[in-house]
Amino acid sequence: MKMVGVLQAQNCSIAPGSWRHPAGVTDFLTPEYFQRVGCVLEEGKFHLAVFDDRLAMPDIYNDDHREAVENGVRVVKMDLVSIITAIGMATSRIGLGITYSTT
Repeated sequence: MKMVGVLQAQNCSIAPGSWRHPAGVTDFLTPEYFQRVGCVLEEGKFHLAVFDDRLAMPDIYNDDHREAVENGVRVVKMDLVSIITAIGMATSRIGLGITYSTT
C-alpha cells in the first residue's frame, strides 16, 4: 500500500483560529514550515506528497468569488516549485509532486 499526502499551499491557514492555541504554528508562509511538513510525512512513512494548484477563484460563498477576493482568503496559491524545492532540501525518501497550470 502506498501512502500519499495531498496538500495545499495558500495564503491562509486551514484553521483560521489556530493562531490562538499556545502550540499553534504561525509560520505557514515560510520554507521552514514546509520543510517540517515534509519531514513529518517522511517520518510517517508516506511515499508521496502532492500539492495542488488552482486555476479559478473560489466561489463557494453565494456562488460568487467577490467575497473571497475582498477578504483575500483562498484566492492565492503559493509557488509550488519553491515549496517542493524547500521540502526536497530537507528530505531524502519521499516523492514530491505538484499539479501546475500550463496557462
